[in-house]
Amino acid sequence: FNFITLFPLNKFFRFEIGTGFNYVERIIDKDLYLPIDRIDYFINLPIYFANVFDRSNDFYYIGIKDGERTYLGFEFGFLPEIYLKYIFDARKYFRITPRSNFAFRFLIAGKNGGERILPFWLGGPNTLRGYDLFEFVHSYIFLSSFELRVPFLDNLKLSFPLPLSISNIRGVLFIDSGFGCEKIEEMKKFKKKILGDYGYGLRWNLGYFNLKLDFAYKFQKKFFGKPIVWLTFGRDF
Repeated sequence: FNFITLFPLNKFFRFEIGTGFNYVERIIDKDLYLPIDRIDYFINLPIYFANVFDRSNDFYYIGIKDGERTYLGFEFGFLPEIYLKYIFDARKYFRITPRSNFAFRFLIAGKNGGERILPFWLGGPNTLRGYDLFEFVHSYIFLSSFELRVPFLDNLKLSFPLPLSISNIRGVLFIDSGFGCEKIEEMKKFKKKILGDYGYGLRWNLGYFNLKLDFAYKFQKKFFGKPIVWLTFGRDF
C-alpha cells in the first residue's frame, strides 16, 4: 500500500510526495521445463516524489478533449537494496470536433541499482498492445502511443429478447511504438530495436469505469495478421 500527499501550487501545477510498504514474492524459474529454482521474499519501502503539470480538459463521458499533462516522478528505495527509478510521462491532446480528438503519449523510464527490484516492461493493454503481457522486461524503456478517438454509437435500443439500451460507445484507432534495453548507452541503437503495433478498439462508458476492447496487430510484412485481443477496464491515457 502507498501514501501520497498532494501539494498544489496553482490550478495546473502540483507536487506529490509519498511513501509505501510492499511485500514482494518472486518465483525465480530459470528454465520453464525444470522445477522452480527458488522463491525470493522481501519487503520494499519506497519513497516517491513527483512534479505534475495538468492543463487538460476532462469530460466525464467523452474523456479528455484537449490540453496537456506531464509527469516527472522519482522513486527511491533502500530496502532490500538501494535503487532509483524515474519516469517522464508527457501527454498531448488535440481537439478535432466537439467529440473527436487526437491523443499522443511519450514515456521514458529507467532504473538504477536494485537487482531484486522489479524493472519496467513492455507488452500488454497499456503499453505495446500488439505483444503479449510483460513480453519484454528491461531496466530502461521508451514508449509512444498515438490515438484517434471518435464517437461510434450514440444510442441503440433493443426490445428482444430483453429490453436493452446501449449508449455512448466510442471508437479508437491507435499506433504504439517502443523499445527497451539494459544499459542507457544502448538507447542510441533504438532504430534497430524499436517495436510497433497498430489497431482499433471500442470504449463503452459504464458509469464508474470504461469497458475497453482492443484489436492489435504487430508491424510485419503481412499487413493484417492474427490480432491480439484485449478486454480491460479503465480509462484511456
